[in-house]
Amino acid sequence: MEKIKIESLLKQVETINKKYDEINKITGRNFNVFEAGNIGHLETFHTQLIAELLSPDGSHNQKDKFLRLFLETIGLKKLKLTNLKSYAEYVIDNNRRIDVLIEDEDFIIGIEAKVYANDGNKQLKDYFEFLKNKNKKEFKLYYLTLDRHLPDDKSLQDLKIDEDVFLLSFEDEIYNWLNECIKEVSDVPIIREGLYQYKLLLEKLTNKNTQKEKEVKEIIGKDVESVKAADEIVRNYPDVWYEREAKFWLSLINELESSFKGWEFNDEEFENILVYNGNLELCKDVKKIADNIKNKSFRQILFKKYFGSNKIIVGLIYENRVKNIEKWYFAENIKLNDYKPYEEKTYWNYCKTQLRLYPNENLSFEIFDKDRFNRIVKNLSQELIDLKDNILQKLEK
Repeated sequence: MEKIKIESLLKQVETINKKYDEINKITGRNFNVFEAGNIGHLETFHTQLIAELLSPDGSHNQKDKFLRLFLETIGLKKLKLTNLKSYAEYVIDNNRRIDVLIEDEDFIIGIEAKVYANDGNKQLKDYFEFLKNKNKKEFKLYYLTLDRHLPDDKSLQDLKIDEDVFLLSFEDEIYNWLNECIKEVSDVPIIREGLYQYKLLLEKLTNKNTQKEKEVKEIIGKDVESVKAADEIVRNYPDVWYEREAKFWLSLINELESSFKGWEFNDEEFENILVYNGNLELCKDVKKIADNIKNKSFRQILFKKYFGSNKIIVGLIYENRVKNIEKWYFAENIKLNDYKPYEEKTYWNYCKTQLRLYPNENLSFEIFDKDRFNRIVKNLSQELIDLKDNILQKLEK
């Protein structure tokens, strides 16, 4: 009986998903100018746009309308505005940059935004000390993320949440603020549609669809058995992802092995290697790999080989909440175009193939489709092989 109820629940939710997929196609909601330009995942895009909207001198020519709505949204409606400025990427000591800075004669507000990137060491602590030392009557530091998750301890240091640092989310405060801004410019079509496009982008990034959510909740909550079935799905859902991801990494490794014949498949210097047991040996047990994935915020595979005294390492790394898998290499005195320095002798770049695994605010479900699964494996494999070949060409010169 329970299995039948689970299958029925899944079928009903699947029907809702298909309905809204069709609505999105008909209405054009699948198209987003910011995604089409491949900037929707960039933190600097979000922070620069927010700072521009908050600025009374912004190109929107709405003076402080948007700013007042924002302050009201985050509970600071009573602040008196006299000579306000808004900045994006405000540079402070040690070349650190506060993503958004709002400053007036009596108050200063700093906003650190994280879309997919990780926290820096002492990042929020340094921002807090900077704001504190500005000698304003009031200062506040906000941490803005897609889903209101907590910052890392390494960034906070001794700061306290809701005392020193306050949480905001794109899913709630920024989304609600945008709705209010859109109302204010309902008679200004270009600005209204631009804000609406940004609102749609946030819906995609945060998986937000209020009407769809309402219909799903009604199905889940209609009786005791439906709630029990949903609970069973929720409890097993992470394991479904982790086991599928384990199969994905194993397939990728199998695809790469022939092209990396003669390369070692381990390295003690790099932690969180996905597919090894305690002895750094290749493990092909899906259940063990899945259990390993649960405990890691990032996972990677890599290949190593010595060419004389020169050690070359190439690999792929995936971090939770990051849009793309990254390809990286370790090599002395070899610099490839478009690869960014990570640390000494180590360089990285995003893969062309996008993939977002669990847990992530915007999952890639393609790995549950056999054909797409195989295509992603082949594409990522080829990207790593190309990287290896480029490095070896440089090495031969």
